Amino acid sequence: MKKIIFILLICSLSLFVNGCTSSTISDITGIELIYEVEYEITGTGTIDISYYNSNEEEITLENVSLPWSHSFIGKKGNKALVKYTKNTANETIITKLLINGNTREKFIDKPEDQNLIIVVLDEI
Repeated sequence: MKKIIFILLICSLSLFVNGCTSSTISDITGIELIYEVEYEITGTGTIDISYYNSNEEEITLENVSLPWSHSFIGKKGNKALVKYTKNTANETIITKLLINGNTREKFIDKPEDQNLIIVVLDEI
């Protein structure tokens, strides 16, 4: 009987938590939400890359060989940003921003002034 009550309690709690929005869960539990953020840039050649790290500091890398990726853990409210400038890359470049393993934004060979992805992690 105790096992049945315990299982029902766990199931009820699971339904309650899964039915709430992420901000509600954070408010109720006091647990800060975190997100796994990954930047992926594929193609060939070299590019200059700027991106935000977990502290929202802009990091700039020069003459990076493709493909390139970087991941970090971000908190609710953080911004994720990635952009590039072509150097020797002549082929198509694909840029992706993944949040918790799911593609959030993606673009293919945008012009230099439009090659930016920025997302606020609490809008997800």
